[in-house]
Amino acid sequence: MKQSLFFRYFPVPRSLILGGTGLDISDLSVKFISLATSPNDYRVTDFGEAAIPVGVILGGKVINQDGLVKVLAEFKTKHNLQYVVASLPEEPAYLIRVKLPFMPANELRDSIELQLEEYIPLPAGEVVFDYEVFAHPLAETGYYDLSVSIIPKNVLADYKQALEKAGLIPIALEIEAQSLARSLVSAGDKKTYLIVDIGKTRTGFCVVSRGIVLFTATLGSIGGENLTTAIQKNLGITYNEAEKLKLAKGLRHSAADKQVFEAIIPVVSIWRDEINRYRSYWETHKDDGEAKDKISGIIICGGQSSLPGLVDYLESNIGLSVTIGNPWTNVLEKNTTVPSIDFNNSLRYATATGLALRNLIDP
Repeated sequence: MKQSLFFRYFPVPRSLILGGTGLDISDLSVKFISLATSPNDYRVTDFGEAAIPVGVILGGKVINQDGLVKVLAEFKTKHNLQYVVASLPEEPAYLIRVKLPFMPANELRDSIELQLEEYIPLPAGEVVFDYEVFAHPLAETGYYDLSVSIIPKNVLADYKQALEKAGLIPIALEIEAQSLARSLVSAGDKKTYLIVDIGKTRTGFCVVSRGIVLFTATLGSIGGENLTTAIQKNLGITYNEAEKLKLAKGLRHSAADKQVFEAIIPVVSIWRDEINRYRSYWETHKDDGEAKDKISGIIICGGQSSLPGLVDYLESNIGLSVTIGNPWTNVLEKNTTVPSIDFNNSLRYATATGLALRNLIDP
């Protein structure tokens, strides 16, 4: 899958990097996974996770850099990390589609920069951007169709500085959705998918077509924790008891599971409605009068995506194929290797896996 060289900083000689390490930084946790090349695929050499205290990062913005540096430094020492490809948050980032008339390829970046302020509420001098070419002009009278990723310089600097102060060397920094696409969509797959990343406190949405991310959105107030607290309040039990019930029963609609189902269905219905809304927007909104490719399927990932009954519920209410994403899609040859991390746990490492793959397939 072709991906952009997004925010690449250090052209480290390949001889110094024996594999790829992806570092996924979110508001409440940091995860990493390291991959190394095998004869026919890649193998997991190490992985791990640490909590980030509440308030250190809020909505993707670093509030307490010293607190983040402390977590990252301890994580580095514990797992002997050095070179990493790290994630950038979706919330403060922008993803736009830009069409430009035919021109020499080396002039595209300057032309994009001149138009940025038409699309975002920030001066061009206050952001960093990169782009991928979704479609090339077929003739000199045609147009480039570009996907442009943008993030404020101060947000980028906060993450880069925290990594460096912790003793880590960031080879590149990349927005989460790009990593998910690399992890979950098979290389060479030209279809269009809506990826739904269900985290603990947020849910991310992105449309991927021909391996390129073309749309992103974040629902910052709804995540797996809302399901747990709903069960806790409705059944009058402890948080830990509610978490166990959620994972065991989920959306099973039997008489014995009725209380849990009724507690969490209002939250799950929000996910259903948001998926339908973004699908409708994507398929009905036209760019310069051109219809987009229809979404062929929904891919769900994140720690809550294996919730019992979730796939069946979404499929029956959306009318599209819904699958749990496989983070090993572009890592392991089918049925040849069993990774050292179990599948349900690997769903939480989809972003980290995509980051690690970047350094292996796009050096």
